[in-house]
Amino acid sequence: MKLIYAIVERDNAERVTDALNGKGYQATMISSTGGFLKKGNSTIMTCTEDDNLQDVVKVIKAVCGERVSVDVNVPYNAMVQGTQSAPIWAGGIRQTIQVGGAVIIAVEACFYEKI
Repeated sequence: MKLIYAIVERDNAERVTDALNGKGYQATMISSTGGFLKKGNSTIMTCTEDDNLQDVVKVIKAVCGERVSVDVNVPYNAMVQGTQSAPIWAGGIRQTIQVGGAVIIAVEACFYEKI
């Protein structure tokens, strides 16, 4: 038995749960926030037999698509030279990051019962 966590963009969350429900998988959705961009995500949890893991992954991929690269300015702090003052914002560093898609994690579930 696998417990599957899928972290998806909030805009895709309802479509993912609808697609999973349509294939007979029950899912629970929890609101979450990304640690880097601080954007709204949803964490979707579902439990299924080991043989169905790849089918669940395929359903999630079909809805969320692939991750895409975007360029963002990541702010950084710099100390004012020669002073003991607090850090100040000193612009940003241009970085390319991956957004969209989904992060899927599957772990062994030692017990599952729906009551």
